[in-house]
Amino acid sequence: MRRIVIAAAGLLLAAGCGNSSSADEPLGVPVPAPASTLPPSPMVSKPGPQTGYLDRIKYQLQEKTVVMANLSRRTSARCEPNGMTGAAGEEIMCTVGYDGLKLVWKITVTKADQTGLALDARPSGAVLTREGVFAAFHQQFGPEGRDLRCDDMPKRELVSLGKDTDYRCQYQEEGGGRVTFRVGISEGGPVFEEA
Repeated sequence: MRRIVIAAAGLLLAAGCGNSSSADEPLGVPVPAPASTLPPSPMVSKPGPQTGYLDRIKYQLQEKTVVMANLSRRTSARCEPNGMTGAAGEEIMCTVGYDGLKLVWKITVTKADQTGLALDARPSGAVLTREGVFAAFHQQFGPEGRDLRCDDMPKRELVSLGKDTDYRCQYQEEGGGRVTFRVGISEGGPVFEEA
């Protein structure tokens, strides 16, 4: 009976490992200091105050996408339909192009009156960038730990918003132990939750 319990415990431990190393083993990729500490922004011209409302919305969506990715890149945006009446309840779909990826945003007019429009913008997913994750991890945990490392991850990819991406990052504490974090992407950029 004892052998079965030990074997079952071994299977449970193996099942929990996923694609990451154990907490005491370093992950595969060292995290360098970020090349820039400036906040990310779209690499397109910001529309002026006389620009149409839809063009300003497109720019705001590009800003939100770049912040999410935590990495400045050239972006584009198009919306269907390519115009707005501004009526409460109106919905349009906008697609933001980011470094070869396409992120769809659903825009709903939640309020329309003489003071302007209130909008709800919901992305269909999130943009993860390796450089953006590494920069955020270094910025958040560089002062606390050393030997910052992350799983190898693609240069960029679309992931689920606010969900665990199955990527991990970790740092080594003063005493030598390693602290591991799950990586997620929120509308505000990469987030790290202790694993």
